[in-house]
Amino acid sequence: MITVIAIVTDGLVYAAWLFVVAIGLTLIFGVMKILNVAHGAFYAFGAYAAATAIGLYFDRGWPVVGGYVAIAVAAIATGLLMGYILERVFLRRVYGKDEVVVVLITYALFLILEDVLILIWGTDGRSAYQPYTEAGSFTVGGLPLSVYDIGLVGFAGLLAIAASHAIKKTTFGRLLTAVIYDRETAAAFGVDVSRVYTVTFLVGAVLGALGGALTAPKISVTPGLGVEVSRDLFRHAQSGAIDDPVRGAGKIRDPRVDRRRQCRAGELLRFQAARARLHLRAVLAVPRHGVFGLARRLGVSRFGRRPARRRDPRQ
Repeated sequence: MITVIAIVTDGLVYAAWLFVVAIGLTLIFGVMKILNVAHGAFYAFGAYAAATAIGLYFDRGWPVVGGYVAIAVAAIATGLLMGYILERVFLRRVYGKDEVVVVLITYALFLILEDVLILIWGTDGRSAYQPYTEAGSFTVGGLPLSVYDIGLVGFAGLLAIAASHAIKKTTFGRLLTAVIYDRETAAAFGVDVSRVYTVTFLVGAVLGALGGALTAPKISVTPGLGVEVSRDLFRHAQSGAIDDPVRGAGKIRDPRVDRRRQCRAGELLRFQAARARLHLRAVLAVPRHGVFGLARRLGVSRFGRRPARRRDPRQ
């Protein structure tokens, strides 16, 4: 019985960790068609930022609850800063380019960021065990389980529900789905695709950094952490264990293949097209001589009347 409980809990914890780390990667891939190899750098920077914030916080003897807030703040700040710089300075220049070029650029950014990480924090490992140990543990069937691990599983579940609600029920989620379905058509109907791309990349970067920040209390944060997590992410993505955030099951695929997603994306586009048809019908309802011709027929104006045809005096 203990073996079964251990296997189930370990599997749930690992799946929760993988989901938190991977949802940002698949969101960026699903919307922007960018296979972001640098996503592991978000994870590593989030882990180092969280370890630093936890160390500074607990050294001052402040309440334990605030340590979890420090983790979230460090992850959000790191993800927003890195995501904004990378998207604005580098990735915005390669939108619409060949996929191989984009992959090479993100891979180069990943290598650069790994060196930047060593320049900032050095080569020594860092530990931030306080949130993990202070959370305590409980026993199930004679097997001790960490409250922090179970909380990570619960957080992953809440994140999945929140992501599903945001994509299906909110206005921005519908715009996001429209861009996934057909970027050119969405732009033609007034969707700011550039803004959608920026927000999407920022959210993906924050989620990647959050995955690293939540992992920091469980491990020793050392250089090369981003390489390990990138290897795991792309291995599971290839095997189909990681899904795109809109579908909900299966492997990463072209979103235009999914009929249900097409229907959701089409709702916004059909609404915009219906408005355009109404305007067109209103214009076509005017008589063929135009607005002035309609006014002339109503006796309001003499505009639009064709000039009288003069007769030739020689006739």
